[in-house]
Amino acid sequence: MISTYDVVAPPRVPRTRNEAILHFLVQTHIQIEKLRMATNGQYSSLLKQGVDGPHIDQVQQRTREFEEWLKAEMERLVVGHPAWPWLSQVKGVGMENAGKVIAFIGDIARFPTVSKLWSYAGYGVENGEAPRRAKGQKTTWNENLGVMCWRLGVSLIRARGAYYHYYLEVKGMYEHRYEGRIVKAKKGNPMPVGVITAKHIHNMAVRRMMKLFLSHLWEVWREAEGLPVRAPYAIDKLGCATPIEPFIG
Repeated sequence: MISTYDVVAPPRVPRTRNEAILHFLVQTHIQIEKLRMATNGQYSSLLKQGVDGPHIDQVQQRTREFEEWLKAEMERLVVGHPAWPWLSQVKGVGMENAGKVIAFIGDIARFPTVSKLWSYAGYGVENGEAPRRAKGQKTTWNENLGVMCWRLGVSLIRARGAYYHYYLEVKGMYEHRYEGRIVKAKKGNPMPVGVITAKHIHNMAVRRMMKLFLSHLWEVWREAEGLPVRAPYAIDKLGCATPIEPFIG
C-alpha cells in the first residue's frame, strides 16, 4: 500500500503534539491488527499439528494486550479532540473509527474548503467520475484515509442512525433514476450499455453519504478550532436545495 506521505496532499503544516501521537498510534494499531491476523492463522495451523506451548500462547496474549493498550490510548486522545463532542452523538462512529479518520486527516486547517478534504479522502471527482487507482501510478488521494472512511460508512449503515436514513434516501433516488435498468452482475460478462448493478447503486449511495458526513465533520471541526467555514457548502457541493445541518443520532 502506498504510504500516507506518497500521495498528493495539501501543504503540510506542523502537527500538534496530540495529532502526531494519534497518527503514530493509529499507524501502529493497523500494523498490529495485521500481525494479529497473521499469527492467528499460524496459531490455528500449529494447533492442528499438535504443537502448543507457553511461547505460542504468550505471543497471542501479548499481541492482544498490546493492541488493546493502543486502542485505549487512541480513545484517550479522541475524547479530547475538538470534533468529538459531535462525533460522540453520531450512531456508528465509535472512538476507534473516529480516531482513524481524524488521524489520517491530520490538521483540518490544511483544508480551506470541503472539496479539498473530499479530494484528499478519495471522494473528489476526476474527469467527471469517482477517482480510480491506475496500475503502476500513485493515487491522487490518501488511500489510508479512503479505506478508513469506507469502513466508517459500513459502520454508519449498520448502526441505522441518521446517516443510514440519508443513505436510504439517496439509494432510493438512484433506484428511481435507473428503474428498469438495474441488473445482477455476472462475473466475466461485460455490462451492457445503459444498465447498472444493485451493488453499484449501493456504492454510489455510500459514497454520497460519506461525502455528507465528511462535510459535516469539516464544518464542526473547523468551527471548534475557530477556522472559517464557507457556507452553505451542502448547497454548493452536494446539490441540496437547503443546507443540511450535522446529523445527531
